[in-house]
Amino acid sequence: MRKYAFAVTVVLAVGTALPLSAQISSPREGTYFAFGLGAGVTNIDKCANCGSEGTSTSFTGFFRLGGTMAPQWLAAVEVGAWYQSRGGYTAGLLSVAGIGTFYPLSNGLKINGGIGGMVFREAFAPNDNTANGVIYRVGAGYDISLNEVVSISPFVDLVYGPDLDQKRNRLATFNDMKLVLVQIGVSLVRH
Repeated sequence: MRKYAFAVTVVLAVGTALPLSAQISSPREGTYFAFGLGAGVTNIDKCANCGSEGTSTSFTGFFRLGGTMAPQWLAAVEVGAWYQSRGGYTAGLLSVAGIGTFYPLSNGLKINGGIGGMVFREAFAPNDNTANGVIYRVGAGYDISLNEVVSISPFVDLVYGPDLDQKRNRLATFNDMKLVLVQIGVSLVRH
């Protein structure tokens, strides 16, 4: 019963806060920037026949700088990162992508997508593995205005690298690596 009471409280709080935040409209003009933090879940497949390495969850973040093309369209360059370290094993990725954001409705809902490049590295003595290549990004979020130019935006993103060139201990392998990263977090946006 306590779970239901908590769920109802959250729904009522969010439901009453959204109309209040809608009264403060964000003009979405000129230059904008955003940064976000959250959790990222990766799934890595190092070769077509050897199956997935399993999932791994850790911290993720991004910084985005861009401009307003029209009130509903934004374009930006984004730098993103994911990092994990545990028991002598470290893994991380760094990406740079061009991102387009579309606001289909006037209520703060946004959809984004883009394409870019990524470098992935994992180290577990004595091995040092790297991969790089093209990534594709899609995601969605919802801007909750704090004032006329600043909003908080919960988001979910999917980063997909289908054919990353892989090296083991600096030697090229014959296998391409596939990487999927799902990010869930909160960003701060300034229009």
